Amino acid sequence: MDFKLDKAHQLQQQLFRNFAETEIKPLAKDMDEAEAYDMELLAKIQKCGFLGIPYARIFFLIPWPTPSAWKRCPRSMPAPAS
Repeated sequence: MDFKLDKAHQLQQQLFRNFAETEIKPLAKDMDEAEAYDMELLAKIQKCGFLGIPYARIFFLIPWPTPSAWKRCPRSMPAPAS
């Protein structure tokens, strides 16, 4: 079995590594010591598209649970904004 990354995945790996080295590494020690997260860094991560899980477009067509269903949802699941 060939476990080597294809060219697209190699480019993604390089992109993530470069971002981590240039943006995260310089702040990591200070964030760890302060036990706080840099919100500007989070904004950069989000802007680059590194935050979240991509879903197929078809899943956006499924309606969100109704308010009565929220009671059955895990407490960590946020309710949609009205």
